[in-house]
Amino acid sequence: MALDEAKENDNIFKVDGYNVIIDKDLSTKFSVVNIYYNSFEYYGNFKITTDFIWKDEYHYCDWSKKW
Repeated sequence: MALDEAKENDNIFKVDGYNVIIDKDLSTKFSVVNIYYNSFEYYGNFKITTDFIWKDEYHYCDWSKKW
């Protein structure tokens, strides 16, 4: 997860007033995504879960590269 600007190959989902940006190709690889946010006294923490299953050929996809 990272802060990012949408590109032409991204899907934008508006959820609770936030824009969730996911690569179009990547978004075809799963059907469920959950985003959780916990707020503590001095900081917050995000947790993301999906039904995504990794396959070795994904190593060569643009969306799997390091930022």
